[in-house]
Amino acid sequence: MNEFLLFIMRGFPESIGLISLCLVLSGVPVLWKRVSVFAVFLTLITYIIRHSQIFFGFHSLVIIFLIIGYMWKYLNVLLKKAMISGLLGFFILGILEYMNYIFFLLVMDLDLDLFINSADPISILVFLPQSIAMILLAITGNAFLKNQKEVELIDN
Repeated sequence: MNEFLLFIMRGFPESIGLISLCLVLSGVPVLWKRVSVFAVFLTLITYIIRHSQIFFGFHSLVIIFLIIGYMWKYLNVLLKKAMISGLLGFFILGILEYMNYIFFLLVMDLDLDLFINSADPISILVFLPQSIAMILLAITGNAFLKNQKEVELIDN
């Protein structure tokens, strides 16, 4: 299977999860169409950076700044709040990736180094649980935000 297509299939759900989780953490309701468009952009930027001669991890810094800038400039989130939620969302992604890594390394006895830059379609399944977990966290948080706003309207 094409390496670019595999990267998109792995990166797009992760981008959706990360963006939506950051939005929920900043208290902004998630509009899924807008998140999907921005996720395509982030995934493509990540692909370009990871396949250039820039040091590994640089794409993470770029993603963090792009998400913070997106929330600050386009969604009118206060800069401090955008920075905190962007960094916290990325921290949660790191924890979920670590938990995923430990699960597949210890429980499934797989060598994840074989899957990280692999062109094997199975690699999508290895990295999908963390994306699903972030999206579920965002859906739950988004529902909580909507519920909270309804309660505020009733109280007023």
